[in-house]
Amino acid sequence: MRLARFNVEHAKAGADYKMFRGLPSPGAAAIMVSLILLHDQPHGEHVKGAIVYAMPGVALGAAFLMVSRIPYKRFHAYLVGRQPFGRFVLLMGLLVVFWSFKAWTFMLVVFLYGLSGPVTWVVKQARGKRTAPPTATGTEQPDTRRRHA
Repeated sequence: MRLARFNVEHAKAGADYKMFRGLPSPGAAAIMVSLILLHDQPHGEHVKGAIVYAMPGVALGAAFLMVSRIPYKRFHAYLVGRQPFGRFVLLMGLLVVFWSFKAWTFMLVVFLYGLSGPVTWVVKQARGKRTAPPTATGTEQPDTRRRHA
């Protein structure tokens, strides 16, 4: 379903190539791979057991996000173009941590990407409801303030 919708939506003229609708398939695959890599690390049995029991739920969640209409930024949008210096420092710090704790860092990054769509969507919905002007009463006054250019 995910691939069929992607093909239909991107075949249209004027398709938005900066966003995906639903979690991209490689992102969902990366989430599952991160759990497998984390399971193969030397941990206590309680961590491995928790990962095994979490996998079906995570797979269902990723499947739901793939077929949802929640918008996701393309992953390279976080890296390409002019970025604030703080993002560069964060990326370098992440690389240092990744070098030391590969499985945990990979899992953290892909889970944050997986959650970025729903969190952004919820925040936009909350802001949209809070800042929407009331239009049901019809008592709005025209804006007579001067606009500065």
